[in-house]
Amino acid sequence: MHKYTHRFYDLLEEMKSLHDKKRHDYAQEADPFANFRLSELGGIEAWKGIAVRLGDKYSRLMSFIQKGELKFDEENIKDTFLDTAIYSLIGLILYEEAQDNKKQMTFEFDQKTTASVASTTMSTTADDSTAISYNKRSAVKTDDDGGW
Repeated sequence: MHKYTHRFYDLLEEMKSLHDKKRHDYAQEADPFANFRLSELGGIEAWKGIAVRLGDKYSRLMSFIQKGELKFDEENIKDTFLDTAIYSLIGLILYEEAQDNKKQMTFEFDQKTTASVASTTMSTTADDSTAISYNKRSAVKTDDDGGW
């Protein structure tokens, strides 16, 4: 194995260890990403909040490139790169979660709409024209902004 490949795998192990330590200090057992979800209190999806944190890390890297030094000794340039990699992975997980939640919400909406139309049809079978008219209004999309 090439020495850089070996170093890459060593850094992945280091990232796992760093993530576990920070998760212990910042998160909860029930939700390892609870601290990242705090952005949702302000109406910002968690994965988008990660993008802000990545921007902060990028800004720090650019400052280091321009100035050649960092004054805050508790976080060196290696820590900044590792944090960026970890934030990227967490951001991806939270993005995937958001996409899955949207799919689930769409599925639930489709099921509720179908059930509503079916029950309406059953309850109006005495007047077929009303049932047909109502179904057209409630089950057929009539405009481009998502309305029915």
